[in-house]
Amino acid sequence: MTKTTKLYADGIFVSEDEMLIQDLKMVTEAKKHLSEEQHDVLYKQFCNKIRESLNIENVIGVALSDDEKEVYVPFFAIDATEKNSYTLGYNFEEGNFYMELEQHPSLEIIDLEIEEVKEEIEFAVDFEDAKEFVEQLNGLHELREATASYLESLEKLEEIAKQIQMLVAMACITCPNVLKQNK
Repeated sequence: MTKTTKLYADGIFVSEDEMLIQDLKMVTEAKKHLSEEQHDVLYKQFCNKIRESLNIENVIGVALSDDEKEVYVPFFAIDATEKNSYTLGYNFEEGNFYMELEQHPSLEIIDLEIEEVKEEIEFAVDFEDAKEFVEQLNGLHELREATASYLESLEKLEEIAKQIQMLVAMACITCPNVLKQNK
């Protein structure tokens, strides 16, 4: 079971650019003709292009207004990585976009421990017990930070491994051609 966290957008960039509106419509239409995996790749590439062209960090999605005259580009304080699963939503009561982020199970376990220790602090009877729980809570926060950093490093390492694997595959393809030319 994965814990979800709802994070609200730090800001929303609104654009009336016709080209962006048309591009978003095409990406949306492509969903009908592509597999889910293919569309996810296309959508992420589209968000990357928006991020680059508008120079806005942490863009994970875009939305078209009901009248199709504006594109909304919400941006967030954190990166959404490939290891995290997330969905983009809109809270009509608050009038804001949110990202519902599912976190890695390791972080979920640490968060559960943190919540338990916080409850222990609330119900601690004497100062010494409370002090012990606060120290434990500080240790859990440090553990969570270290685990998150480790998971991020692991993700970067996996990306490097994929690139090396691709380079090796390219070398295997080109080497027979080079050998044939030298004969």
